[in-house]
Amino acid sequence: MGEQAFFLVNEQQAPMAGPGSAVSEGPSAAQILGCHWQGRMYTSDFQQKIAGLQAYAQIENAIALTPSGTSSISALQLLPGEFACWIEAPESVLFFNDQLGRLPVYACRQNGRLLMGRNLPEFRKQVPLTPNPVGIAQTFWAGYALGSTSMYKELEVVPPGSIWLIEKESGKHTILNQTVAGYSPRNTAPMQVQAKALAEQFLSVCQQMAAIHPHWHLSLSGGQDARAVLSGFAKATPHLSASSFTMGKGFADAIIAEQLAAQYHLPWQAFTVAPTTDDDWLIQAKAGFNYAGMAFIKPYLEQVAAAYRQHIMLTGDGGDKMLPYLGEPTAPTSLDDLVEKLLVRHAIVPAALAAKAAGLHRDELAQSVYECVAAYPEHSLNDRSIHFVLSERARRAYFEGEDRNRLFMWSTTPFYHPDFVQMAMQVPDEYKKRYRFYHAFMQELDASLQTIPDANGHRLGSVGFAAQKWMQEQFRSGPVWLKNMLRQINAVRSGNSTAASKLKIELPSALSFMPDSTVQQIWQTSEEAAWHLRTIAKVFR
Repeated sequence: MGEQAFFLVNEQQAPMAGPGSAVSEGPSAAQILGCHWQGRMYTSDFQQKIAGLQAYAQIENAIALTPSGTSSISALQLLPGEFACWIEAPESVLFFNDQLGRLPVYACRQNGRLLMGRNLPEFRKQVPLTPNPVGIAQTFWAGYALGSTSMYKELEVVPPGSIWLIEKESGKHTILNQTVAGYSPRNTAPMQVQAKALAEQFLSVCQQMAAIHPHWHLSLSGGQDARAVLSGFAKATPHLSASSFTMGKGFADAIIAEQLAAQYHLPWQAFTVAPTTDDDWLIQAKAGFNYAGMAFIKPYLEQVAAAYRQHIMLTGDGGDKMLPYLGEPTAPTSLDDLVEKLLVRHAIVPAALAAKAAGLHRDELAQSVYECVAAYPEHSLNDRSIHFVLSERARRAYFEGEDRNRLFMWSTTPFYHPDFVQMAMQVPDEYKKRYRFYHAFMQELDASLQTIPDANGHRLGSVGFAAQKWMQEQFRSGPVWLKNMLRQINAVRSGNSTAASKLKIELPSALSFMPDSTVQQIWQTSEEAAWHLRTIAKVFR
């Protein structure tokens, strides 16, 4: 696909679709050359919607240049799923993705060409990607870059809710629309009323998703998010199975997961993994966009994909973003104050050290964070802090983690269904603090799931659980060394620690722009910081 200047860089060049989301090959109108689709859409009338979309394009570009065409695409973007679509006409290409940007899409402009797609290894083959100091500083600091920025100068991440019209001959694109979500409106109804309504909405979402595909497999942990998905899908379909990974005898998460599965009489099995530094596969496949410390998960994903070939994988991703309180422990007094709070709260590596490692000053990193949050639509500074967690941390870090799973089998979650997101984000902050609302939600969903304690021995709603969450709310805005110490303590207590002490990072010449003292400081900060150091060293080797 493409003439001279525009190229689609995807795993396949043919029209693509998945279970419940079939697209017919070939044009539906004389001017349309093809509908290049990637992803899943969880609605039964998907084909009719795409057919209606193509019907607008009988005259080239009509779909983009008329209000009815643009509104038709905007309506599609609101539908549940993770997807990206390129509609090709003789002289142009129309691109759109889902409203939340659930399926990462990348764009690269160099030497008059525009490359766009999802195949990161192919981008690296076709374009010499060079270090972007701002993206590298952000990645050292938080573990991910912000907005559309990446650690590469030439590569950007396409924003969610985008509609682009691309000229194939020149490679130039016009942004017809870009949805910017806002998270300010709040529902004033009593907490129990909202908890009941949201639990009913969650069950409806699970039923809607289950209806479009016959086989579902849950990656089950002992956490609350996975428990909610277990309850919702077990009620929505009889064709649900589950599995967990374990790092050996006494692995707390797997023990709890087995008990949860038994409570629903669900087929369940455990797959063994081990700590590893064999991360080349992940760094190559995701080009540094996904945390390399998760490389140990490969045997689990391979075994699940082999055992459940016709299944879609479910996870609890997003539950921790929709149901607990995401804002600041103390209200920001100004935008500058919010930036400083974010620089501390989200730091893996202290901001000054992260900036120094990329050859910048701390003020330059702070300015990049300032520009990010200043563009958010919310008036409340605390709502902007919540927006940061959803649009930066969730989208730029965790969506990439889900996409890693898709290297093996399709992976999704009900928590990011648009209807659920809209309702969940209207719950008042005060309800969500210390997991009060989460407890009420789970009581409505299935109170019996709370008879089994979590890996720390606490039950949701108990005094011990509330105290633990209160401490987390206080310490997440503490210094990096304290947060890292607490992470290590929790990992050891739950039996989920990895082999940080076994990591041996070789520093290639690509890190010559970093002083040796800076390298050592980052290496000694934490296991997570060491993994990011290792990743950046390898991608620029």
